[in-house]
Amino acid sequence: MNLSSFLKEYNISQADFNRTKVKWDDLLEIKSHYEKLTESLEQVANDISSRARKFSDKVHSVKFRVKNSEHLLAKIVRKRIDEPKRVINLANYQKEITDLIGVRILHLFKEDWSEIHRAITDSWDFLQKPVAYYRDGDSKGYLSLYSAKGCTAEIHKFGYRSVHYIIKTSPLKAFNIAEIQVRTLFEEAWSEIDHKIRYPYDLENPLLKPYLELFNRSAGSADEMGSYVIFLQQKIDEIHRDSDEAIKKLESRIKKLTNRSRNSRMSASEVSGLKRELKDISRNSLLEQLSAGDMVSYSWTPREFDIPYSVNFSDEKLAQEDRSAVLAKLLKASTKKSTKKSTKKSTKKSTKKSTKKSTKKSTKKSTSSK
Repeated sequence: MNLSSFLKEYNISQADFNRTKVKWDDLLEIKSHYEKLTESLEQVANDISSRARKFSDKVHSVKFRVKNSEHLLAKIVRKRIDEPKRVINLANYQKEITDLIGVRILHLFKEDWSEIHRAITDSWDFLQKPVAYYRDGDSKGYLSLYSAKGCTAEIHKFGYRSVHYIIKTSPLKAFNIAEIQVRTLFEEAWSEIDHKIRYPYDLENPLLKPYLELFNRSAGSADEMGSYVIFLQQKIDEIHRDSDEAIKKLESRIKKLTNRSRNSRMSASEVSGLKRELKDISRNSLLEQLSAGDMVSYSWTPREFDIPYSVNFSDEKLAQEDRSAVLAKLLKASTKKSTKKSTKKSTKKSTKKSTKKSTKKSTKKSTSSK
């Protein structure tokens, strides 16, 4: 590799390179020195990755890389272009370039980040305060969370969303600096495509830029949808717990009602009491939550009843008395069924007794006549 091919490969003009006052031979010396270190750097990267994989089940996957030697030279030149007074040489490049070792931790949902952040904080010391990069227009709630967790929130000029940590580690004898990036899978997909197509050598391509920005917004929206799915799952679990408890109480009362109706006639006060208890159950059960619009719809078919009953509780027009009517109808159906069965049994018994008595009387009269 010579200087001409290097500048062409990494889209650096000769004029910009000359302004850095960096000597090509000095860069080649850094390249040679760095390539001798890559094997030990890979061991350090592997150690960091292995520890990260054991953090928690919130970690979806972990990957690492040791910086390519040509990419290192290109980064040194670009930093000198942006900051002409900055000195980067053979003696200090391992401290000045903080991502010679790069580790990336991926997670499914944005909410998973807090647990991973805590694990990183407990595992390594930081060379500088973590930086949470975000895109202009992202949720303010997450920006507040980053600040509360000790991160500096910064808008990334190319729209990247990722939290970056510069850590200090010494798994071997030598002291090393590494960069850990934490991001969601959706953000990783977008950044990989963006990096492959234009970053960092074709950043302002007018044809690619608007489409990649659209892709970036889509990735952000996908993460928001993922967060909402988590919210829905938590709400569903909560509703199921309340529902199970309410149904157990309801089944207990219905069983009691059924047993009493079989053995004796219930007084009006007892029926009224049961209705009040059922109403209390409904007031604190799943029905109340659903009526508040937490879920779109809910279909309930109690196992103890012959009739299914389905109600859309998300309808704001559904009045309180209508919800109470659900339980009232179920109670009425059960009572009616039980009463009908009891009346039928009583009538059958009475008819049998009357027939038997009439037959006996008729037989007696016939004998007397003889």
